[in-house]
Amino acid sequence: MTDPYSHQTTYIETENISSGVKPLAVLSQSQVLQAVRREVVYVRTLVANTPKEQLLNPEKTKQMSGLKPEDLARMENESGNVEQDYKIAKDSYNVDVYHLTLARAYVRKLLGNAKIVKFLAAKHADMLAEFQMLIALEAL
Repeated sequence: MTDPYSHQTTYIETENISSGVKPLAVLSQSQVLQAVRREVVYVRTLVANTPKEQLLNPEKTKQMSGLKPEDLARMENESGNVEQDYKIAKDSYNVDVYHLTLARAYVRKLLGNAKIVKFLAAKHADMLAEFQMLIALEAL
């Protein structure tokens, strides 16, 4: 059995469909097809993992082949953990960007002082270079 996610399998299938397309375009198309397939499998996994009370027609929903009830329970638990980690990271990201923006403004003001720049250049050239890179950033 071939791996449905391999570039080779996807390339061959795309080549059969796109026989009139140049090879480089076929490769590009096969990469898109591969990404779409992964998304479809992910969506199927999400639907299979959805609690029955949240489904419109729980009796009509097909189970994914090869999944045992304990696999679904583990996936549900892991999905909850990933969702919680995402929310924590999202909240932390906002605070971190705010702090970095404040620090960047402060460093910019410090580097506006010629005496501080001269001192850093003489004693801590590596830190001066990092500070200059920080304030040169266009976006955070």
